[in-house]
Amino acid sequence: MKQTILGFLSVWFILHFISWTQLSPFKTENHIMVVIDGVRFSESWGDEGHSNIPNQSQLMAPEGILFTRVFNKGLTRTISSHAALMTGFYEELENSGREYPGHPSIFQRWLKKTRTPGDKAWYIASKGKLAVLADTKDENWKGQFLPSQNCGIGGLGLDAGLGGKGYRSDAETWEQIRFILKEHRPRLMLVNFKDADTFGPNKTWEEYLEAIRQSDEYVYKLWQWIQSDDFYSKKTALYITSDHGRHLDNHEEGFLSHGDDCEGCQHVSLLALGPDFPKGMIITEKYETIDIPLTIGRMLGVDIPGSPGQIMRPLLSD
Repeated sequence: MKQTILGFLSVWFILHFISWTQLSPFKTENHIMVVIDGVRFSESWGDEGHSNIPNQSQLMAPEGILFTRVFNKGLTRTISSHAALMTGFYEELENSGREYPGHPSIFQRWLKKTRTPGDKAWYIASKGKLAVLADTKDENWKGQFLPSQNCGIGGLGLDAGLGGKGYRSDAETWEQIRFILKEHRPRLMLVNFKDADTFGPNKTWEEYLEAIRQSDEYVYKLWQWIQSDDFYSKKTALYITSDHGRHLDNHEEGFLSHGDDCEGCQHVSLLALGPDFPKGMIITEKYETIDIPLTIGRMLGVDIPGSPGQIMRPLLSD
C-alpha cells in the first residue's frame, strides 16, 4: 500500500512540477522577437545587393532561415500591426495607444500556462504608446498575467516626451535591452526599434536608409550578445521582422507614409535563427504576420484558440 501511494505521489510530482521546457521536444528555451518598425521590403531583403542590411544578409542569414514573403493582411498601422504579432489576430485599433487589443497576447497566455513571474516576459519598445499592448480588453484576461514592459518615455507617454508621443531613441532602447537581459533573464521578449519608421527630422530618403542600417547594427549586436552569454547561447531563438512596410513609389506619399493595403505596406519578411531552425534556407512560400506568434506558441506549448493564422512549418523542419 505504501509503495502504491509513493508511486502515485511520484507520478503526481512529475506531472505538476516538471516544467514544459524540460518536457519540450525543442532545444529552444528562450524566444526574442525584434520588430524593425516600418521597413519596406524593397529596401531590405527585396534589394538584390542587401546594401542596407549587410549584417543580416552576410553574417546572420547563413545561420538561420529566411522567409521572403510574409504579409501583414491587417491594418498596416503601428498599434494594429504589433498587436497582430503579439496576439495572432488582426484588429483595427486606434493608433494613439488608447485602445487595448481585444485578444490576450502570447505573453499573457504563456505566463498563465507556466505560472512564471512577469519579469520573465518583457515587452521593450522605442515607442511609448506600444505599452498598451501588454494588456487586453478581454474581460477574462484584462489585468492578469501581464508581462513586464519598458516602452518609450514614461510608458504610454500620451502626455510625455516628444510631441506627447513618449518616443525615445533606438540607442536608448538598445541599452535597456542589454540591462533587462542581464538583470532579469527573460525567456520571452519582444523588442521594437522605431527609427526606420520615423527616420530623422527632415524625412529624407537618406535618413530612412540610414535608420535601416542602424537597425541592422542593433540586431547583429543582439545576436552577438546572445551567443556570448551562457544563459542564452545555444538555447535562444531570435526572430527579426517588421510590423508593416511603406507605400510603394508613386502611390500616395511613397516611402514617407504607410497605412493601406498596397504591396509596399503589407510585404515584410522574417529571419529566424535558433537551435531548432534550419540554417541557410530561404522560404518563398507565402505566410502572414499572425503566423509568427502561432509558431512561437507551438514551441512554447501555448495555444491561440480561434486565430486564423497557421504554423510556419519550415521553422520546425529539423
